[in-house]
Amino acid sequence: FCGFVAPCAKRFAPALPPMGRAAEIAHFASGCAGAAAAFNTRRFPRLGAVLSTMFLAAAPPTVAVVVPSARLERAYVVMSTNASDGWWEILRIFERSWAFSTERALEVQVLYFNVSSPARIASVFGDRPLDIFNSSLDYEPTRQLAATMSRDRWITWHVAMLHKSERWAQLAKAAFLQGRAILCVDSDHVFFPGWLREVERCLTMHEICFESSFITVGSADEAWLPAIDPRHLDADEFWRHAFVNVGLFAMRCGPSVHTFWRRVVRIMRATLRDRGSANDQNAAGFLLRTGFAGVDWGVLSPYAANQLAPASWRSQRRPGPRVRRMMEEMVIYHAANVHCGTACKLQLMEEMNRTWFARRARARVEACTDGGAGGAAPELAALLQGS
Repeated sequence: FCGFVAPCAKRFAPALPPMGRAAEIAHFASGCAGAAAAFNTRRFPRLGAVLSTMFLAAAPPTVAVVVPSARLERAYVVMSTNASDGWWEILRIFERSWAFSTERALEVQVLYFNVSSPARIASVFGDRPLDIFNSSLDYEPTRQLAATMSRDRWITWHVAMLHKSERWAQLAKAAFLQGRAILCVDSDHVFFPGWLREVERCLTMHEICFESSFITVGSADEAWLPAIDPRHLDADEFWRHAFVNVGLFAMRCGPSVHTFWRRVVRIMRATLRDRGSANDQNAAGFLLRTGFAGVDWGVLSPYAANQLAPASWRSQRRPGPRVRRMMEEMVIYHAANVHCGTACKLQLMEEMNRTWFARRARARVEACTDGGAGGAAPELAALLQGS
């Protein structure tokens, strides 16, 4: 019984595992092995020997232990398209915000996943017309999505999603990174002071921490809904209110996260072969939601790292508790919008950067005014008006 349940318990663990679930399963399996060994010394030595073999197979093997660290050491930034259509400007905003808000020096490497060879185009079936997949049940929504962008953009997008997932699997397995923490992020993010503490706090509890967003992001509902925290919900409730965004995550490199990304790549390749389209976020979400991820994972606060809608900070809506908390706690902004090109992303990143600092400058002005700080308040107020 233990030999059967232990691997199944690991395979079908709840989709939002608490800290230490892997240790609990390992303890359960080792307990089964001990029970079998004790049974072997009793009245049925032959049967006990057979059972011992079964149960001991379920016990985790003895391996060299790498002490993991939650301290970020490196960052890998993705440039997901050709540099000629606005992405260099986006990368420059990313780099400026990173340099200003990062409390200590981290090694940063930019990864370019462009359409650079016929092999990469063929890997996402970009060398074939989409019509060959018209027998797929998902053909119509795929065709509609492809119609929203040029063919070159469609191919470049899929090349970036597939090959960056392969790169994450390689990094998770790399010997020089074992036990070390790295940040993997798309370049359409803006960082603010405090982001490093937020990310490392999550990594102290989980092997991998994803950016998460509310399902209502960008909708009118965002303005009035209550400020719930999906991190404190059970698995079913979490997925009812939020989703995981793989555009930003931090991971402690090791076998578990390597297995996770290897499974993401397998799902993407199978989906590309059957449907002509695949998405790294959908593949990762499927594994996390069904419990097949095989990794202890968590999410960053959706208030600390979010995709706040422009209408919410432009005062076009009356801000409710959820929006107010997003504006107050934000340390990472993701300019993610499926209907938004690079020019729009660039505008959103610049505008959010100004808005974030203006709100905090205004708060300092009000604090100085309320505290009677002499001439400091008028000077700050004039500076804020001038900006």
